[in-house]
Amino acid sequence: MELKKLIFAPHPDDELLWCSSVLKGSDIVIVSNGDAGIPNGKEKNSASAINAYVHKREEESRETARIYGANSFTPLGYPENWLYARMDTVRDRIWDICYNTDATEIYIPRLDDPTPGHPQVAEFVRAYYKTGTNRIAKKLWEYSGIQDEKENMIFVILNEEEREKKLKAIE
Repeated sequence: MELKKLIFAPHPDDELLWCSSVLKGSDIVIVSNGDAGIPNGKEKNSASAINAYVHKREEESRETARIYGANSFTPLGYPENWLYARMDTVRDRIWDICYNTDATEIYIPRLDDPTPGHPQVAEFVRAYYKTGTNRIAKKLWEYSGIQDEKENMIFVILNEEEREKKLKAIE
C-alpha cells in the first residue's frame, strides 16, 4: 500500500522545522498565517507590515514545499488568534480536510507542545478521529519541540529511520 502523508502545520515554517524528513510527496496544510510572529518594531501593528510579513512567510513555506517535493501546499490563512477566538471555524475546516483526505499517515503537533497554537491544531485533528467518521485507517504521528531549563528550543524531529522502525513494529 502506498503511503500518503498529510502534515498539519500550525504556522508557516513548522512543516520544515518539524517534518522535513517526510515532506517529499506530502500534502501540507498550514493552518494560521503566522501573523503573531511578526518581529517587534515600530511598524509591528501597521496593517501593511503585518500583510507583508504574512505574505513573506507563506511564500517561504510554499518554496520549501516545492524544494522538498511536497505533493500539495494549502495555506488556510487564519489569523493566529482564530486558533483561540474562532475555534469552531478552524476546527470545522480541519475536520473537512480530515474527512476528504486519502492520506494513510497524518502528522500533527503533540498535545503537550508548549508552542502557542500547536496543541489546538493537534486537538482539532484528534477530536475528529474520536468521532469515528474517518473513512480509511490512518496513523497519527506527533511532532514536537521542547524547551530546556534555559528555554532554548530543542527540536524533536521524526526522522525517516525512526518512522520506518515504528511502522514495522505496528505491522
